[in-house]
Amino acid sequence: LDIDNSYILGETASTENSLHNFYRNRKGEFIIVSLEPLDREVTEVVGAFPKKTIVQSMQILGEYAFFKGEIKGSPYLFAVNWRTGKQKIVPIQIDNFKSKKIVIKDYQVLEDEREVFVFLQVFYKKNLELHIIQLNEESEKTNQYHFTDDIDKNIMSISVSKTDNGKYIFTGTYNSFVQYYNWLELDNFLSYLSDRKQGRIEKKNERKKAKGKQLTYNYLIADHDVQFVEDGYVFLGEAYYPTYRMEYYTSYQNGLPVTQTRTVFDGYQYTHAVVAKFGFNGELIWDETFEMFPAEKPYRVKRFISTPDNLEDALYMVFFSNGRIITKAINFDGIVIENKASEEILTDNQNDTIKYTTSNLDYWYGDYFLAFGFQKIKNKEEAKRKDRKRKVYYMTKISY
Repeated sequence: LDIDNSYILGETASTENSLHNFYRNRKGEFIIVSLEPLDREVTEVVGAFPKKTIVQSMQILGEYAFFKGEIKGSPYLFAVNWRTGKQKIVPIQIDNFKSKKIVIKDYQVLEDEREVFVFLQVFYKKNLELHIIQLNEESEKTNQYHFTDDIDKNIMSISVSKTDNGKYIFTGTYNSFVQYYNWLELDNFLSYLSDRKQGRIEKKNERKKAKGKQLTYNYLIADHDVQFVEDGYVFLGEAYYPTYRMEYYTSYQNGLPVTQTRTVFDGYQYTHAVVAKFGFNGELIWDETFEMFPAEKPYRVKRFISTPDNLEDALYMVFFSNGRIITKAINFDGIVIENKASEEILTDNQNDTIKYTTSNLDYWYGDYFLAFGFQKIKNKEEAKRKDRKRKVYYMTKISY
């Protein structure tokens, strides 16, 4: 399947029976490519969002791909039929509040129930209120309610599930008792750095302690769902930081061209991951840090590490780092029981030289994972000059 170079891959989503990729160009035009592996059927639909539209976080329900987004600062939910291309725009409204005061905190698709829950946050009288809109798979509103109407809490995260008797259970977190840990208190947090860099930070930390102060090490963390084990909680987080580049442009002053520069966001660079176990009272029991360096620098926060749905005797992880697929397992006593690296992901042509590879990994079923991404390939032996360089999208089934 050929995709024009002006399009970039923005979002991916999958269901039990299908895989969906969302591509978009700077004009707001998009392509959704859907693959149904059982039938080997590929569906492609094209379309365009209104001007000045920001969309993110694609999820699939039935024949619709849902996106949360904004148009000129106002929140909307977008639905695109990935078979026909039909579009629906769902305005997000709450009585007595201007749309620009409303933020889509998150939304959740209940695939079995054919429903969508949209969680909305509104700042009102120095408090954050949480409202919920319930939609069916046709993007029609079926219910709306003020979740924190009689709850004196600031809801930090929330999710919903439906019981067999037709009731809904909401779970999540709110502001409450917290134990704080400086990243430098973790035994292995700096282990991904070279010995020289570790030593420099540790000396600086000691100088701060001698003065009765604390060195703080700021990091952004893409955290996974906390896993519950028999005697506590297991936390997994991926550390990243924003990168920027200088961009040159020409403007005219008094009819004369003037070259100027501006700083442009250039994606998030991921560096390492942290696994830690906490007791039920929040006390740190152990921690482990390891390097992860994906080739991709995404423009949105994502999670590169894939884990099976169920924990048994350890936390099993699969991720892509430095051109190889890494499998790692840490048991609940903090011991690394497996740490393997694959060979590079190659093509079928021995004359191909892979310049770089990006990869996403999703747990599929049993012991299998699905790796998919882009490769930039150079082949000097190709007869036609235009075929000597190419960029391809690949998928690989991997056994753990």
